[in-house]
Amino acid sequence: MMNNEFIIPVTDETRSIKLFPDESKRHSLPGVGLSTSLKPRVNFSPVGIINTTRHQYLYSPQIPLGILKEKAISMLTEAVQGGGSHIRDPVGGSLEYQFVPILKLIATLLIMGVLTSDEVRLILLLIEPNVFGEAKEGEEGSGGELVMAREKEEVSKNEEKAVEAGEEETKESKPTPKGLLEKSLPESVKRQMCELLHYFCDCELQHRIESIVSFSDRFVSKLQYNQKFRYNELMLALNMSAAVTAKKTKEFRSPPHEQINILLNFSAGEDCPCPEEIQDELKSFHEELRLHCGIPVEEEEEEQDTSIKGRLLALLYKIKGPPQKTEEEPAETEQAAPSKRLLTLLRKRV
Repeated sequence: MMNNEFIIPVTDETRSIKLFPDESKRHSLPGVGLSTSLKPRVNFSPVGIINTTRHQYLYSPQIPLGILKEKAISMLTEAVQGGGSHIRDPVGGSLEYQFVPILKLIATLLIMGVLTSDEVRLILLLIEPNVFGEAKEGEEGSGGELVMAREKEEVSKNEEKAVEAGEEETKESKPTPKGLLEKSLPESVKRQMCELLHYFCDCELQHRIESIVSFSDRFVSKLQYNQKFRYNELMLALNMSAAVTAKKTKEFRSPPHEQINILLNFSAGEDCPCPEEIQDELKSFHEELRLHCGIPVEEEEEEQDTSIKGRLLALLYKIKGPPQKTEEEPAETEQAAPSKRLLTLLRKRV
């Protein structure tokens, strides 16, 4: 996976990407959904031992990835549902040999981009069902059914194996299986889990950058359209003095970086050429981005002092923080504390 840079083509699919999937402002699952970042292709060479020509195969031999990923997911599901520290003889002899190889294989398949969104959702449910198991109404029909079907298949297979071994079936309600993070695992498995979760963090960062690129393309196109509209109006105006013309055309005669600074200088008030609709759109996206990054949104004050003194105080509060209110009751308790200490010392001496 390209962690240091993301090559994002500006296409119609990229323009459709948003920070949040709906108006509920809830995070989507990492690694699930549309992604348009360019990734290196997976190239394989056909398997062949005998060859009459002197053709050199520079790629790795072809692997049946479809069968491999199904086997990997089934092995991980069986290990999570039936493995743990309470098992005397785990598969492979220890928990380390049971989980580490399959987690490495799952991480490699994720980086290659072989797994689909439903399969990634199933892996997230196996990791932590309490966090990633909150399915939405629209997703229950697609991903939820696939996850439940596979879980039922695994449970039925385990029950059949138990019946064949001579064990009696229990009709009592079984507790919900724990996720991989809820189990007591050795350090090697925890380290591999950290690498797997690091990949999902990279997916979250990639989705955030793609959303910023999508919004930037739409925002800049609206700015350019509005700027061209105002320029055409200015060229059609005839009854203007030289001073007014120079003031009106200053924006269009400036370099590109100064033009964007003039357009985004919202503090200028009425002198800012950017319309209020575009300003509100940028501010709302900024709030959504802060919410997506986990930064708490500061509540706006109802009444703001617009005087020079009020602005200076607001700037000072932003740098040093708001002033702390002094309370009289704590001061009295602090004064009473030394007297109590003296009483305890006197009692000890007596």
